Amino acid sequence: MTTFACRIDTLDPHQRRRQQELLALMRRSAQSQDELTEGYAFRLPADPVLFQQAAEWVSLERRCCPFVQFALEWKDDDSVWVRFTGAPGVKEFLAAEILRADRS
Repeated sequence: MTTFACRIDTLDPHQRRRQQELLALMRRSAQSQDELTEGYAFRLPADPVLFQQAAEWVSLERRCCPFVQFALEWKDDDSVWVRFTGAPGVKEFLAAEILRADRS
């Protein structure tokens, strides 16, 4: 299995705090957390402000973890999804780094 590591140095302390705040918000707001073949997905409420916050979180997360693929969707059934996937091994990384409750 390949080892994956976030490049935390790409975020300044303010951005890192914001990333962590938004991750906590995504976890709290998730109506469901689904396991996918290559990763995971959060289903979020159909709220325009939360959608923008999810986009901000993705943009920060992507900078420090460029090996993760993100998708943010607002579907015609009004479901909102944030999907995070990647190459083999990324799913285990995501389980440890994004899904666990106490990431520092």
